[in-house]
Amino acid sequence: MWPGACELQICGVPCPIRPAVQRELLRIAREALANAVKHAAATTITVRLQYPGVPADALVVVIADDGQTGKSLEPKVGHWGVRNMVESARAAGGDLQFYQTPGSGTQVVLRLQVL
Repeated sequence: MWPGACELQICGVPCPIRPAVQRELLRIAREALANAVKHAAATTITVRLQYPGVPADALVVVIADDGQTGKSLEPKVGHWGVRNMVESARAAGGDLQFYQTPGSGTQVVLRLQVL
């Protein structure tokens, strides 16, 4: 049982997302949440789903935590979490970035076209 708080923010007008893209989004979000809880000892996590304003815009998913920073986010031999997240983003046709701010946690940012 995790004693922290998790908030979901949905912004914009929902639009259809292809099932294959939905599956990869779920994989990325699940791994980012697990990493925040297990490895960063986060106490607060925010998941923001930003639907595109116009079809040409990207869908953006941001998973931000207040956990510990300083660990490398580069894929490591024998560790599959970050590597799988990157591969899932590619499979969905998206771009995945990681940002760390000392004292402020980590942000996982996925951008992709849904249409």
